[in-house]
This record gives sequence, structure tokens and C-alpha cells, in this order.
Amino acid sequence: ILILVTKVLSQIVITKVGEQSISVTLMSLCRQIASIPLRDLERIGSHRALAAVTSDVGVVAMSLQGIPVLIGNVLTLLVGLAYLSWISIRVAIYAVAFIAIGYFSYKWTASYGSAYLQQAREHQDELTRYLTQLIEGAKELKIHGKRMHSFLVNAVEATNRQVRSKQFLGYSIQGTAITWGRLMFF
Repeated sequence: ILILVTKVLSQIVITKVGEQSISVTLMSLCRQIASIPLRDLERIGSHRALAAVTSDVGVVAMSLQGIPVLIGNVLTLLVGLAYLSWISIRVAIYAVAFIAIGYFSYKWTASYGSAYLQQAREHQDELTRYLTQLIEGAKELKIHGKRMHSFLVNAVEATNRQVRSKQFLGYSIQGTAITWGRLMFF
């Protein structure tokens, strides 16, 4: 019963912290956007600001939910290394070297995935701009059916394919890196 209660309470606390972080991040982004000089906002583009408000806030919230797990894993690793050092310092040194190799090989592989995800983000910003243009220019596009078709195929659809392609590559590479990292501990 104690385990059940502590897990439920920790999940409630994590949820509360996550929701608060979403709210704080959202309001912070809104204040930053409101305080940007108009010239800078036009240079950045409203589509990027919209993408930051709509998608980045969720990413921050998801990241925060992983912090307790990360802390638990790091503590487990440190306690295990301390115990291993107590038993055999030589084996502990090998373990630290193995952990270092695993960490750097994970980071190296994951960096490739992150590069693709960064490209996907840039295409996502462009897609958001196109969607904004689609909504704001809907009347004109409906009047000119060929423009609508051309805009949908050449801009929206093509950019959407780029987003999906880059995300697929990025997540696949990062998934490979995560799997590699997990295998290093077995």
C-alpha cells in the first residue's frame, strides 16, 4: 500500500509541476512576443512565434516529466558505482570507462537525430506559416481555384512531406541511440 500511495502522490506532484511549467512557459513566451519590437517580430515571422507558443510549450512539459526518472536513474547508477568501488576499485574503473564509452557513443548518434529534428522544426515553422496564409487568404484562394491547388500541392503538401521525412529520420536515429544506450547497461 505504501508503494501505491507514494507512486500516486509522486505522479500527482509531477503532473502539478508539469501543468505549472506549461502555464509559466506559455505566459513567458507570450510576454516575450508582446515585448518584441514590431520590426523584429516581422523579421522572425508570426509563424515562428505561433509555432513556439503552440508546440514548444508541450515539449518543455514533456521534458520536465522525465526529470524525476533521470534523477532516480542517476542516483541508482551512483549508488551502484559506490558499492562496486567498495567491492573492487578495478572493476569500478572499468565500469566508469564503459559508461563513458556508452555515453559518448549515445551522444554522437543522438546528435545526428537532433540535426534532423532541427531541420524538421524549421520545416514545421514554414508549414505553420503556410497554414496561417491558407487561413488568412482563404477567400482569395477559393476564388482562384488553380492558385489554391498549386498552393496546397507545392507549398503545404511538399513542406508537410519534408517535416514528416525529417522527423522520421530524426526519431529513428534517436530511437537507435536510445536502444544502444539501454543495451550498454545489460
